[in-house]
Amino acid sequence: MLSRVQWDLTRIFMCLHLIGMRGRPKKPVEEYRSEVLRIRLNEPERLLIEDAADGKTSTWARDILLNAAKKKLLRDAKRN
Repeated sequence: MLSRVQWDLTRIFMCLHLIGMRGRPKKPVEEYRSEVLRIRLNEPERLLIEDAADGKTSTWARDILLNAAKKKLLRDAKRN
């Protein structure tokens, strides 16, 4: 059986442990995204993108746009 002091120390430790476990760890600075790109769509276009993205619309759209931009820049560089 725990003494009163042991019990109090255990409770304090558990509280501090739980406080330190809140949320997920912060992303490294190089992975943090703060910029927003707004694109106007009509409803059928939005639904089409949502269906293709399987519930991860932002991630999917970001990957598609970044890949397209890289390919275009490579093509442009080869032409010059």
